[in-house]
Formats: sequence, structure tokens, C-alpha cells
Amino acid sequence: MKWSYSRSLAESKVVKSSYVWLFIVPIAARMMSSLDNIIDLTIFGGSIQIATTLPFSWQLLFMAACFFTVANIIYSLFCPEIFKEYRSYSEFRDDSKTLLQIHSAMKNMVWSNKKPGVKPEYIKYLSSYFKYYCASPNMEEGDLDEKGIALFDNMELANKTNISNNAFYFSQALANKHNQPAVISAVLCYGIGLLFVGIIALQNIVYVIQTVG
Repeated sequence: MKWSYSRSLAESKVVKSSYVWLFIVPIAARMMSSLDNIIDLTIFGGSIQIATTLPFSWQLLFMAACFFTVANIIYSLFCPEIFKEYRSYSEFRDDSKTLLQIHSAMKNMVWSNKKPGVKPEYIKYLSSYFKYYCASPNMEEGDLDEKGIALFDNMELANKTNISNNAFYFSQALANKHNQPAVISAVLCYGIGLLFVGIIALQNIVYVIQTVG
């Protein structure tokens, strides 16, 4: 699973427009709760009954908006900033960012404060990163904790190394798959929300077909 799926869904019109239902549905439910379930009206001598219960489709829209909101919160909190805020290296560079910020992003992803040390699943990635983007081709995997991590904070190296473009996309590729539990949770919440929206769309299609028929 990748954060790019969540980013595409977070920026979609369906998700962005769903927030309004978080406010409309509770207000409408509160207003309708003070009314009788059925209101009888007499118009031109004819009797009309109007249901004051909340439409089922509105309930589904509210649930979809809730799941979209949870997914957006997960995306905002756990997606690495270097992936979430920038689509390309040109955007990153135009924001006055340098290789030092790329180093910082890498450190935040691969370093464990609990251990402390490099997370085992990132050792090979970090070894390749140091080899190609930190001018340290002789860095052994066993030296990453003791010596390698200090290179992330090397301001002089960050200013002198002219390889930020490739380093940026390397870190983005890693960030796109970083923190899999959070990625899966976000995509799952988006998926459930879209399922509710799909049910509503299917109901409308069936209604139109039945009306025309």
C-alpha cells in the first residue's frame, strides 16, 4: 500500500465535498426530531403525508463523511511531510529546501528512538542512500548506527553535494511506503467511505430505472 493512493483520494472532489454533510445531517436530524414522524397536509382538498425521518441516503452520506474525515486525519498525521507537501523536486527546491531537509526526512523515517538505532527494515535502504547521496561508498551496514546517522546532520555535506534531485526522489519513494499500518488504515477508511457513496449512487440508478420502466 502507498500514500499516493490516499493523496489522490484526499484531493478528489468526492472527499472534499463530503465535509458539508458532517454539518448538514446533524442539524437536519435535530430539527426533524422535534416533529412527528408523519405530518398530514391537506392541499386543494387532498391529503398528503410527509415523512419527517432522515432519508437513508443522508445517513449514508454522513457515515461516508465520517470515514473520509478519519482517513484525512490519518493521512495528515502519519504521511511523511516530504511526500505529502511536495509533488516534484522543483516544488521542493522552490520552497528553499536543500539536501539537509532530505537528510532530515530520511532520518525521521529510518531512525527508531525506542531502540535507539536504525529500524531493521530500513537498513538496506539507508545503506544505499549513504552510498549514493552522502559520499560514503565504504559505509558498512554495521556502521550505520554509530557513524552513519551523524551524516544526516552534516550541514557542510548538504551544502556541497550536488545530488539533491535524485536524493529527493529516493526519499519520496521510501516515504510513499512508510508506516504501512497507517497507510492501510487510511486507505481502508477511504474505501469504506467510497462504498457508502457507491451504495447511494446504485440506489439512484435503480430508482431511475424503475421510474422510467
